Amino acid sequence: LQVFKDATLFFSRGSPNIAMVIPAMDLIDNTLTKAIRNENLDDAIRTAVGLAKRVL
Repeated sequence: LQVFKDATLFFSRGSPNIAMVIPAMDLIDNTLTKAIRNENLDDAIRTAVGLAKRVL
């Protein structure tokens, strides 16, 4: 959830342009992918993260 908070705070400070948005979306996507693959997380959490990733 921290990655979403960080992105929200970052983009609420000013007017983002496409050059700022694409790297941020890539970072969020990579973070979610790592969470999905993390076998230390509960299956329910990994499933929820997978659903969140599809929304992106």
